[in-house]
Amino acid sequence: MEIRAADLEKDRTALIQVLREHLTAGSNDRRFDWLYLRNPDGEARAWIAEDRGDVVGAAAVFPRRVYYEGRVQLGSVLGDFCLAPRLRVMGPAIQLFRACLKAIQPAWVAVAFDFPSASLNAVYGRLKIPQHGRLVRLVRPLRGDHLLGDRLSNPILTKAAAAVSGLALRALDLTARPARGVEVATLEGRCGDEFTTLAAEHQAAYGNGVHRSAAYLNWRFGDNPYSDFEMLTARRGARLVGYAVLRRDGEHATIMDLFGAREPGIARSLVARIVTRERARGAATIHVHMVPTHPDYPVMRRLGFLPRESAPIVLFAPSSEGGVAADTAGLRAWCLVEGDRDS
Repeated sequence: MEIRAADLEKDRTALIQVLREHLTAGSNDRRFDWLYLRNPDGEARAWIAEDRGDVVGAAAVFPRRVYYEGRVQLGSVLGDFCLAPRLRVMGPAIQLFRACLKAIQPAWVAVAFDFPSASLNAVYGRLKIPQHGRLVRLVRPLRGDHLLGDRLSNPILTKAAAAVSGLALRALDLTARPARGVEVATLEGRCGDEFTTLAAEHQAAYGNGVHRSAAYLNWRFGDNPYSDFEMLTARRGARLVGYAVLRRDGEHATIMDLFGAREPGIARSLVARIVTRERARGAATIHVHMVPTHPDYPVMRRLGFLPRESAPIVLFAPSSEGGVAADTAGLRAWCLVEGDRDS
C-alpha cells in the first residue's frame, strides 16, 4: 500500500467514491464542496491510500479556529478516515494515520483533536497517543411510553404506567422554567456579528474549544448539505446572551450546540423552550453529547438528562518531528460537544 497527498481538484472523484464505499453513503459533490473546499478556516488536507493502483482508503485533516491557551488560533480536527475491509488491520491503518500526523506541523496548527471510532482509537493506542476524555450522551425522555420501553408485557399495565411516567416527566418540566427577562426565539436567517462578539466575550469561561464565530456557525449549521438545523437564540432585551442548535431525527431531537453568557438561567431558558416545543411536536427524547467538564453539564443533569454511553476524544499538540507533544494543562481543559465533529 502506498500513501500520497491528495490533490483536492484532481483527486476529487476518487475521494468522493472511496468515502462513499468505505465510510458514508452521504459522500457526494455537495458534501465535498462544503467540508473540503468551503470551510471558512481553510481548505482540508487529504491523503489517499492506493493498493496496486486502486484507491483503497483516505484520511483528512480539517482546519478549525479554536480558542486555545487564551487566544484564537488555528487548530484542526481529523476525520474521514477509512480503509477497504481487506486492509482494516493495524499495519495499513497506522501507515495511513502517520501520513496525517506528519502533515500536522506546529507551523500550521497549534493543536489537533479527533472523535475516533473504536478501530481508530486502537491506532491511537498503538501510537501511544492517549485518550483525552469522553463525550457523554445525555438523554431526556419526553414520553412515558419511551421511558418504559418494553419492560412490561401486560398492555393494560403498560398503558397505566406510561400515563404515570408521563405525569412525572411533565412535573420535571417545572425545573426547566425560563429565567426572568430572557426571551428565547427561533433565529430567522443567518448568524450576524453579534455571535462572534458573544464568542469573544465568553469563550474563556468555557476553556479551550472551537471558536464559535458567525462565519463558523453559518458554515457548520446554516450551509450543511446533509442535515437541517434550527437555532434558538436567548436575549436580554436586544442583547444576544446565548443560543442552542437543534437537529431532529424522526421522534428524537439532538442539541448539537449550547453556548452563552455564564449568567444564571441562560442555558435553562434555552433547554426549557426546547423541551416545550419538542414535546408539542411529539418527540420521544432529546439528546445532548458533551464532556462532563462542560459548564452546562450539571445544568443538563438537573433538568432530567440521564447519562448513557460515551465515546473517546483525543487531543494532541503537534511537534516539529511529525509526532505529538506531551500532554499539557491546556490540552486537559477542553470543552467539546456533538456539534464540534464535522464528518
